Amino acid sequence: MKFLKFAFLIQMNIIKQMDYHEMFLLSLCSSNMHKLMKYLRLRAVNVHYLIMGERIKVWIEQHDNDRSYMAHLKYVPLYKEHREVLLTNIGGSKVQCSITKRVMNDDDNFCSVNHGGESLNLLKSLQNHIEPFFHPSYDSLLQIELEEGEVSIGGLQGIKGSSLSGSPVHTSFLETFYTTYPNQLVSEILSRIKGPIKASSKMFQVDHLSFEDSEHSAPAILENFTGKCLFLYGAHVEDSDMITFLQKWSSKESYHELELLIVCTVSGHYFTYDTVLENFQTKPWDLTKKPKEYVYQSKVAGRSGDAIDCQEAEEIVRDVDGQVASVEVSPRTFIFCVWSEEQLEMKSIE
Repeated sequence: MKFLKFAFLIQMNIIKQMDYHEMFLLSLCSSNMHKLMKYLRLRAVNVHYLIMGERIKVWIEQHDNDRSYMAHLKYVPLYKEHREVLLTNIGGSKVQCSITKRVMNDDDNFCSVNHGGESLNLLKSLQNHIEPFFHPSYDSLLQIELEEGEVSIGGLQGIKGSSLSGSPVHTSFLETFYTTYPNQLVSEILSRIKGPIKASSKMFQVDHLSFEDSEHSAPAILENFTGKCLFLYGAHVEDSDMITFLQKWSSKESYHELELLIVCTVSGHYFTYDTVLENFQTKPWDLTKKPKEYVYQSKVAGRSGDAIDCQEAEEIVRDVDGQVASVEVSPRTFIFCVWSEEQLEMKSIE
């Protein structure tokens, strides 16, 4: 069957019946087939790029947070005399590769594109190849599973969010990573952090920043953060760190853009309620006048926020401008929410 002999509308109708993975494989068949894909203008919320050592995976996320697999590239030594080795074009790069059918789970198969080149050299080419399929309303997100030793970070464009997991990450890598991808709106670091953190790090400019194991880095992160939402889990912080935070926010010395701070301490580190709040004028959060939940949402499409119960919180007001915030201190948790006038008015429509 000569697919390209069909009328254009028939070609489009056939392709749109395919899943993303089938579309990707079809686009590798010829340059004409790839050009055809550019007319699809598919809708997506996020395009996820996952780097796992010598593997690169691409997932497409829809509005219902459902992710669909699209592409899998893996480094495998190839030999020219091997009859299954083909020369194909991926985003403008000529790539020698073979295609192997693999099993993803009991009910689903996929094809791996095995290549003999450097995986990360193909990362930008893969982005150039795939993203023209989509209407330009999506966000590109990068996930790296770190391994021991030197890790490369690729050269993607327009990355709006990231996730780093796996082996402990050194702060020198973080400096390079956030310098390479400086315009992120959200980033999570699931790995442990090694080394000193620079106060000038571009990491602190990320609007929504989360650390799963902040440990001894937590005080430096808290002191230098300039974004909107900060999540510090497994934190080695003391009452004095939180007191300093409240002083700087109350005087408007720092945290001008802050909307939400959540700190959860590591086992063995506890906050003392009276000590943290004794030098600040607070009063119980008035549920007759104010909403009981603080609702926040990340600016990156598809990364929804959550609602924080403020029924046990205290109200604190900044004298210099009347800004209202709620603060809740429990033995291992510190939650600080900065309320906009619009959020406070939500009580009237509950």
